[in-house]
Amino acid sequence: MDEREVIVFLLEGDGIKGRKVIDTLCNDFDFNEKYDLRIVSKTKGKTVDVLEKEELNYVITDTPKNPVADIEKITEDRRLDYLVACGWSRKISQSIIEKPAIGAVNCHSSYLPDYKGLSVHRAMWAHAEKYGGASIHYLTEDFDQGNIIIQKKFEIGLFDTPLDISKKYSKTTAEILPKALKLAKTGYEGKSNCGGRYYSKISWPRTLFYGLVNHFMRALNIDYRWEIKP
Repeated sequence: MDEREVIVFLLEGDGIKGRKVIDTLCNDFDFNEKYDLRIVSKTKGKTVDVLEKEELNYVITDTPKNPVADIEKITEDRRLDYLVACGWSRKISQSIIEKPAIGAVNCHSSYLPDYKGLSVHRAMWAHAEKYGGASIHYLTEDFDQGNIIIQKKFEIGLFDTPLDISKKYSKTTAEILPKALKLAKTGYEGKSNCGGRYYSKISWPRTLFYGLVNHFMRALNIDYRWEIKP
């Protein structure tokens, strides 16, 4: 009898973070001994290529606004223990959040509470930040508001690109997610996630415009940053 705990991941079809996290976890022997990974993907794409390579149980949803039927379908033979949103850009309803027996968490690509929202690596690069981070927090119906379970910072080099930041937060997410799941199982409620700035997919021209100015100031060791309004 398979006694592993079941995790359903909600992933974007082409998200860098989702691909990196799944690929890393599938090559972690201890993680695979403990958890049974199952996936709901919003679309087809490079992520699905990874899922097929790893021979994971997955479904592509026709209802990304409310994938409850897909979650139920992919776990019809087992109890759902964890739900993990990893790059999922849709609001998740309370009825879905309450489904897992242990907990529902989100993998966010910043050191919360700052830089809430979507594609926040653009804002971090535009502001020439010296540090970024990844956070695992409990899911709530409000975007990026649930209590923080675990988080970790990483350095952003002066010449790092937005893609470099994406790779770094993806790697960091894969490192801290197993620890977050263990903490959730103990009943840990997390720490407050109040405040912080919220950004949502700043356009690339605007990102580049602010980024060039702010990186020039960073190169000159000037602390001031020309901030994009949240």
